[in-house]
Amino acid sequence: MVLDYQEESNVKLIPTKIMCDKCEDIIDVLDFDEEAVHFEHTFGFGSKNDGTLIRFDLCESCLFDLLDNGNVNYELIDTTPY
Repeated sequence: MVLDYQEESNVKLIPTKIMCDKCEDIIDVLDFDEEAVHFEHTFGFGSKNDGTLIRFDLCESCLFDLLDNGNVNYELIDTTPY
């Protein structure tokens, strides 16, 4: 859940504080200590949730807790250029 915004170029608002929707920790996006991950998906035609939008934010800890304890197969790929 986005808690605060910063105005950028008088046009676009960018989030500066985000609350994890699982543990409710506040992540200061400008701090770079921990990231928040935003999920947003609209279910398509024929789905039992047809047309429904699901949206939530997770801190890194809760994301990996969900992945590791939820038996989700995932792949970590290092994309750093150095």
